[in-house]
Amino acid sequence: MSAAAASGPTSQAASTAVVDDDDKRQKNRCAARKCREKRLEKQRDMRLQVKDVGTENVSLEAKIRRLRSRVEQLQNLLADHRLGACRTTD
Repeated sequence: MSAAAASGPTSQAASTAVVDDDDKRQKNRCAARKCREKRLEKQRDMRLQVKDVGTENVSLEAKIRRLRSRVEQLQNLLADHRLGACRTTD
């Protein structure tokens, strides 16, 4: 048996193992890249959602102030009416 024949199957198995490891690394790199991209996209979406909710919150707070002011006006009008200070135009 020659030295080349004896080392042939062993070197082929080692070569196959290296290729398998390279394939695993490549798949892992792709999976890691996809995971990072997905995480970054989710973070962008969350930032947009936070911005939108903040804008909505400001708008709702302004609406609350307007409604409270209107309630106060109506309560004053009702109090005036009860006291007979309500003026009607004839």
